[in-house]
Amino acid sequence: MLSDTFAIDWITEERKEELGSFRRRIFRDHYGDRVDTDRLGWNHNDDKFPSLGAFSANGDLISCLRLAPLPTPDEFRRILLKPHDVTDVELPVLALRRAATDRMFVKRGLMSMLRKLAIEITANRGFAAVVCSIAQDDPRRPMFLAMGYEIRSYAENWSGFLPSEVPPLLGVLRGKEKMAYAARYLADKAAKTGTLFDVRIDIEKQTPRL
Repeated sequence: MLSDTFAIDWITEERKEELGSFRRRIFRDHYGDRVDTDRLGWNHNDDKFPSLGAFSANGDLISCLRLAPLPTPDEFRRILLKPHDVTDVELPVLALRRAATDRMFVKRGLMSMLRKLAIEITANRGFAAVVCSIAQDDPRRPMFLAMGYEIRSYAENWSGFLPSEVPPLLGVLRGKEKMAYAARYLADKAAKTGTLFDVRIDIEKQTPRL
């Protein structure tokens, strides 16, 4: 029902099997055989990096987003599969990864709310920028540009859980002013859906793994 209120909270380790199954299902539904679902279960990166989740009225996970702090060039390359270049962005940065939403709940503002909170958390933790990888043909590319992201190119194809046929792009949201603008943009986008949220996280509070 459109009047449902969705809870937003950290995804705990107790729900790791649910998170892994959810990511496998959503990415397989969207990308088919292109995706390596073996890489989408809970793994050592989930032990290290936290994920935000949106939950339905009955408590089911329906959207997720992982926040990966990248303090060193080695971590930058390991997670983004791109050599770090200081002309791209200064470190440390926070990468937004593994974004997925159940098809039954698209266009309800869930991912907008998760991204908004992730950006606000990034700004409050003192990271230089938010970064993400973007496919060349991603229909959300204009949205990232509207939020204030700078778009830079990879030199090679993406070789992770979803191999690319052409090099992807690196999205960089740099500085507190642009982060604040992007958070407002996403808040407005979520508000226009009429969706109600029960946000159970404190963006200023230190959390495990972040």
